Amino acid sequence: EIATAIADALQVTLAGAGRRGYTPSLAGYEAYLKALHESRTLTSEGLARSRAWFEQAITLDPQFALAHSRFAFHFAQLANYGLMPADDAMPLVNAEAAKALEIDPALAEGHAMLGLVAGVYQHDWQEAARRFARAMASDPVPALVRRYYALHYLLPLARATEAVDQCAQSLREDPLDLPGRVRLAQCLDAAGRTGDAIAELRRVLELDEQLWFTHFILGHYHLRDRDLPAALAHAERAFALPPWNPSARGLMAAAVAVGGDPDRAEQLMEPLRSGPIYGAPLAFATFHLYRSELDLCADWVEKGVAERHPALFVFLRSHARELLASERWPRLANLLHLPGHTKETGNS
Repeated sequence: EIATAIADALQVTLAGAGRRGYTPSLAGYEAYLKALHESRTLTSEGLARSRAWFEQAITLDPQFALAHSRFAFHFAQLANYGLMPADDAMPLVNAEAAKALEIDPALAEGHAMLGLVAGVYQHDWQEAARRFARAMASDPVPALVRRYYALHYLLPLARATEAVDQCAQSLREDPLDLPGRVRLAQCLDAAGRTGDAIAELRRVLELDEQLWFTHFILGHYHLRDRDLPAALAHAERAFALPPWNPSARGLMAAAVAVGGDPDRAEQLMEPLRSGPIYGAPLAFATFHLYRSELDLCADWVEKGVAERHPALFVFLRSHARELLASERWPRLANLLHLPGHTKETGNS
């Protein structure tokens, strides 16, 4: 009712209009907005509700190209947060992006999704560059396309300063995009601006104390700096809020181990030893990294490469200082088909 009143009063052109002259139906657009709202919780329950709303939006308006492209990103989120293996999720990302581009071949978000798949999943950086160039040629460039470009192309290629600029520009259009602010913090850290990154994350927690991913990233930064009280506090919150996430378990175990309780740390990791579990390699890589066991960390990173986990690249850039110094780095970079290993100021 509110959406109808606003549309009637202001005669707004809904998002998606102006792209080949198409305006989505009000019912489809309302479902789409609900899907976006739920997706920002970054919880398994919220993402499940988000999927249902995306499916409803597309059912109500099959020609809503933007809904298809954002639904594609939904599956990328599932892979990133450990809720669906990348080998299952990324073909769905590709399929929904392709549907969006069938409807609107110029849709920047559709090209950006194909760029994401090409880069962090297929490790085809030339194709990723081509797709993102097409997406970034849009006028204006959509805010989310800037964020996708930063996180899934610039950051993996150690272009962290550019990634910061793109994330910052994306937030000018949507300053309350809290997951976007967390991503800005990750780019700031990779660019050697960890103090600014922590300040950004603290601002996010002022707005939403329950956003578990913020605690997860802060736990990493404090543990890396050996601020154990802060690391344990944030790791405990991150682990309590999404107990389904292997990486949160790995961070918690690492903090406990560094804090001097190796027996409890091993107990925390034990559930991940029961068999192949998607996301477990990154959890073990985290666990061994903070124990200064770089060879074991590199072994698990290789397993993360094999399962093509999209979060792997942020992990590598967050810990580039340690990993670049390892004799294992050239092999890891080769496995990921990274075109260069240029060091930037700070962690990159």
